[in-house]
Amino acid sequence: MCSIFGAVGKFEREKLKKANSLMKHRGPDETNYFIEDDVFLAHNRLSIIDIKNGHQPFIKDNLILVFNGEIYNYMELKKLYLIDYKFSTDSDTEVILAMYQKYGVKCLKYFEGMFSFCIYDKNQDYFFCARDRVGEKPFFYSLEDRFIFASEIAPILEFVDDELDESLEGLYFSSFKHFPAPYTYYKNIKRLKPASYIIIKNKKL
Repeated sequence: MCSIFGAVGKFEREKLKKANSLMKHRGPDETNYFIEDDVFLAHNRLSIIDIKNGHQPFIKDNLILVFNGEIYNYMELKKLYLIDYKFSTDSDTEVILAMYQKYGVKCLKYFEGMFSFCIYDKNQDYFFCARDRVGEKPFFYSLEDRFIFASEIAPILEFVDDELDESLEGLYFSSFKHFPAPYTYYKNIKRLKPASYIIIKNKKL
């Protein structure tokens, strides 16, 4: 199942690690972090593909990736588009970064699978976050004073006010007791829409 978590801004690192641990049930096999300046990225891993080498956050050159899900056609993508790329793993994780390096945000149109991910591009100084076409993998985020994202709402609530958006009650009941993206029941927390991506740069969407 796995989970991803990230925060950009001034945070206590131990509090961030504690918040990430709230999703440990999603990825009991391994937990790793990328911490640099004001950037914190975390991944709780359920090992499926390339157990030995597919560690995350995955770092390649100027790119750091946290990824939840599976790219079904990653082997096909390697054969068709990445023949000259020198892979260090057999994971679908590395294919995401390789395709992003070649095609930028247009890499999304090539992926078949269920996924949510965030790529921190240090050269461009932005965060590229995406969700699969059906929205099978979750991606929640808050962009108030600071950018925070996670596979579940609970870790975000450790840093964001839990004020409810009561104006959405009608939407909730008219949608079979469900908040359609981009809404959640919290004013300051959004859900990334399926088949969508966002870019966060200078704390702006």
